[in-house]
Amino acid sequence: VGAESLSHFISAEQEQKRLINDYFENYIASIRSGLFDFCAHLTYIVRSAVCKVEDYHAEYKKLLEEIKKAGMADELNTRKTNIVKKFMPTAPVLEVARDLGVPILISDDCHDKNKMTAGYKEAEQLLSELGYVNRWKIR
Repeated sequence: VGAESLSHFISAEQEQKRLINDYFENYIASIRSGLFDFCAHLTYIVRSAVCKVEDYHAEYKKLLEEIKKAGMADELNTRKTNIVKKFMPTAPVLEVARDLGVPILISDDCHDKNKMTAGYKEAEQLLSELGYVNRWKIR
């Protein structure tokens, strides 16, 4: 069950918002755990009907500050879905990451081997347009 299904199971908007806040708290706990080298799907929760990136700018900045403090990287996910028809995170969140000095890892999040590396050139172009030069690569 994805985030897009949140409103199908929980109709009360206040309860949905509480769960979104839990998402951010759990994400920070994951960063602080020391178990991961990079973060993925930072803005995945925007697939929920009640969660718009612009409404949670402060929370995303806090996540990115935690990522920076932990010495981790963040993923630029090039897999556009039917729900989210753009890269995740979007340019405003990438700009915050850039300004904080968080390295970016480009990932296609491939669910189909025939679509591997899809979106890489477009992602590189986006990062170049944003002046983002801090890349992280898996060795």
